[in-house]
Amino acid sequence: MALDRPPLDRPSLDRPSLDRPSLDRPSLDHLGPDVIAHNGKVITLDAASRIVDALAVKDGRFIAVGGGPEMLRAADAHTRIIDLEGRSVIPGLIDGHTHPYLWGSEHWFGAEGEATSKKYNDPQLKYTAALGNTEAEVLRSIEQGIRNRAQEMGPGKWIMMKVFGGKSIPESRRIASPLFASLGSSAPITTQFLDALAPNNPVSLIATEAIGPSQNNTKAKEEMNRIVGYEATGIIARTVIPFEILMRGRWKEQAARPDSRSAPAGPTATSRRRAMSRACSQLSRRCRDS
Repeated sequence: MALDRPPLDRPSLDRPSLDRPSLDRPSLDHLGPDVIAHNGKVITLDAASRIVDALAVKDGRFIAVGGGPEMLRAADAHTRIIDLEGRSVIPGLIDGHTHPYLWGSEHWFGAEGEATSKKYNDPQLKYTAALGNTEAEVLRSIEQGIRNRAQEMGPGKWIMMKVFGGKSIPESRRIASPLFASLGSSAPITTQFLDALAPNNPVSLIATEAIGPSQNNTKAKEEMNRIVGYEATGIIARTVIPFEILMRGRWKEQAARPDSRSAPAGPTATSRRRAMSRACSQLSRRCRDS
């Protein structure tokens, strides 16, 4: 929470404490903080890793964190008061490579896939996994998994499968990734291989990690070209299939009703923002409840 600050006019306030409210660059009409947020869990990430109740902001900078009653005493008529209602507040982390939308789809269609598919009355919203400690085990798991899913859901339904070998990413790079034709012309996992397993279902496989190899069958390629105008592979497929295809044009209430009809597909950017917002909301709730 430490901030580089220009020298202040009053030497006694040149290093404001994070434990008590302090005022910065005062004006005659507004001496208090611009914003005070209280009744929350302010995660300071300071040297002591404190979690306090409130924070104060002036001129776009944190000027104090501490107890709520103490902080509120620094307010004036122009201070905006925000009741956090127990929510968590974290510093603005500088991280240029996060994928909250990927976390959302992988978690809610993967780890929570059973619950999600029931909630939305759509079995496609449950990813399946192919695992094994050898190449032969992984291939058998792929064959069995795809055939089972195609039989369970019937024709036309998407089958999204995550393929992983061994117990770690380095192991899976050695066991599972080389099985994909995209990494080698003689590899067994090809479009034709997937067509033979489920010719009437769009099938998309992704291996090992976010940037791992992938393979689509003919039906998946046709559906991608029809809906989004191109074939998505690799990490792009991990977002295109859930957000642009499986959840395209859906409203939460409609998707939850067995007798509902799909709403007309909305703009691609809109559906993406909605899905991303849902994922971020889930992250926020998990942080608040922790």
